[in-house]
Amino acid sequence: MALLAWKKGPRGIHVNEPFLAFCLACAKRIAMAEVRKKYRNRAQQLSEETIASLADTVALMEQREMQEPVARISALQNGMDSLEPAPRRLLELRYSSKDQTALQTEAKATGKSMDAIYKKLERLRTLLRDCVTRKSHFSE
Repeated sequence: MALLAWKKGPRGIHVNEPFLAFCLACAKRIAMAEVRKKYRNRAQQLSEETIASLADTVALMEQREMQEPVARISALQNGMDSLEPAPRRLLELRYSSKDQTALQTEAKATGKSMDAIYKKLERLRTLLRDCVTRKSHFSE
């Protein structure tokens, strides 16, 4: 570090304070580089109990995911069936229509702003999500 300070430090007769600040800044950078180098590739070892517990949790989650899609799709279909025709049509326009301007056309036809249409879609998605959540909790 002393060599670095000598080569790159400020020059002059009355430069003790700036030189000291420069040396401290250099020392800090060098120390931080060493700390980063020391801890960069340090592998964290987990206990065997933790690894076994994680493996069991992952296996349980994978098993649920294999069974869950059919139940979730069924719950979603039931939620869609319970909707009135206008909200259902809005969802179908958003998610099934190939026309990019379908929502804009719907907004003009109903006299609503696009913000109102998006807010209605947000509420419908929340309603359907709650329906799917309720159905999946009852099935467990």
